[in-house]
Amino acid sequence: MVGWPGAAPFRTRTEVYGAPVGFYDRYADTSVEPYVRNAPSGIACATLTDRMFRIPTYRIAEARSDAPATTHVFEFGWRSPATPNTLRVKLGACHSLPLPFVWDTLDNPDSAEFTGPNPPQGLADALHGRWVEFVKTGDLGQWAPYNTTERPVMTFYRDNKPDNVIVHDPRRDEREIWKNDLNPS
Repeated sequence: MVGWPGAAPFRTRTEVYGAPVGFYDRYADTSVEPYVRNAPSGIACATLTDRMFRIPTYRIAEARSDAPATTHVFEFGWRSPATPNTLRVKLGACHSLPLPFVWDTLDNPDSAEFTGPNPPQGLADALHGRWVEFVKTGDLGQWAPYNTTERPVMTFYRDNKPDNVIVHDPRRDEREIWKNDLNPS
């Protein structure tokens, strides 16, 4: 793509934001369907998503796995087609994208900037329904609490397909590379 920088600035950016040296390249090597990382920006986004969101979430869930109150983890896999940036890069399944679905506010014009023109209402029904069910009953049905043996994660729109299923230890290989490498400073 014309105007795209090479890997070097993205590799540096991941390290500036706390990813250990070499993790950019390790993520480039773990590029698999359906989230192929065929551009330096995609490799950096995957690395930083795990550095800032997914791995810390798992660490908290792991720490709470024996707590009296249960902890449930979910992953949002629907990828927004919206491109609200100068490089015209799609947002994908970015941070905060689940919010219009959780609150079932897809018809709000402000949500469209984030979700694009035709977000899946069925996904909002499923995600919003789970949250409402939990608020009303304290029960999430088949959505098992997180534990360090099976690592169940409720995955909404798994692999960007309309499947909402429990996945045990999604992207295990990527989780494993962080096992001893997450410096919170």
